[in-house]
Amino acid sequence: MRISTMPLSTPRNRSAGQTTGFAAMIACVLLLVGCGGGGNNAAVPPPPVGDPQFRVSGTSPLAAGCDGAPAFGTLYVNAEVEPMVALNPRNANHVVGVWQQDRWSTGGARGLLTGVSLDGGRTWTQHMAAFSHCTGGSAANGGDYSRASDPWVTFAPMGRSIRARFRSTATYSRRGRRARSWSVARPTAARREQSDYGD
Repeated sequence: MRISTMPLSTPRNRSAGQTTGFAAMIACVLLLVGCGGGGNNAAVPPPPVGDPQFRVSGTSPLAAGCDGAPAFGTLYVNAEVEPMVALNPRNANHVVGVWQQDRWSTGGARGLLTGVSLDGGRTWTQHMAAFSHCTGGSAANGGDYSRASDPWVTFAPMGRSIRARFRSTATYSRRGRRARSWSVARPTAARREQSDYGD
């Protein structure tokens, strides 16, 4: 096979050759756009629908001054920090979340709140763990603290949820299988220190 180095046709007018090349390029682009870019003709799936968002908490339900202790630091009312969520291994519609409510700049929060959903997170009810004065804690029920911190939640293998808070002593409470009530907070250690709001 013999290859010629001479062009097949040589334009007589230089500007006419540039115009012809530009017109050919535009024609190719329009042809590709009209054919869908030359790819397969399969229907393009619609974009994914965004995850719906559902409100778990609102304004703080804790009363001003409920902790019964002299205030030092800045209190961030309506702040919800350190959230944790657990999903029931036996019922995917049963979701429990815990968080610190009304966080102090010097550590701890006025209380630990719990949100419970029985419909996969579409609707929520709020509950307070009696782990501090603001959430009903007292010496009688093991929640005799002005602040609470480090919320934690999980599910036992049989579907019972357990929430806890950790500090110089750890306290926990269990929820019934039907998600209607929580047990009284129980301490897991007898040691208590001067600083009961350590983070």
